[in-house]
Amino acid sequence: MQKEIVEQFVHAYNAFDVDGMLRNMDPDVVFENSQGGVVTMRLEGVDAFRAQAEQVKDFFSEREQVVEAWEFTGDSVRIEVAYMATLARSIPDGPQAGETLRLRGVSTFVLKDNKITYLKDES
Repeated sequence: MQKEIVEQFVHAYNAFDVDGMLRNMDPDVVFENSQGGVVTMRLEGVDAFRAQAEQVKDFFSEREQVVEAWEFTGDSVRIEVAYMATLARSIPDGPQAGETLRLRGVSTFVLKDNKITYLKDES
């Protein structure tokens, strides 16, 4: 069941389907994003996650996470992803609209009672 929940989340993410992303999230979910080992964002609660997901989806005209590896440990699922996104608008002093970003990263999901209670994205 863990794999199906994570696959459903990734599919919803790729489709810009925020409701689908939230379908299996615990109301008290904690989300962290880190870059280079430094936590750059921490959100607590499904409402905060929804607000952030809605805000950033308009930055991209397309995006896709492809899962390249799976690791299951108890309540934790770790996936290695190849990420591609095309910017819908320019980022000040950064990439311009229409440019494609390609990144590699790791996402860790912790599940309890078939709900995502913790999600960390690392790049």
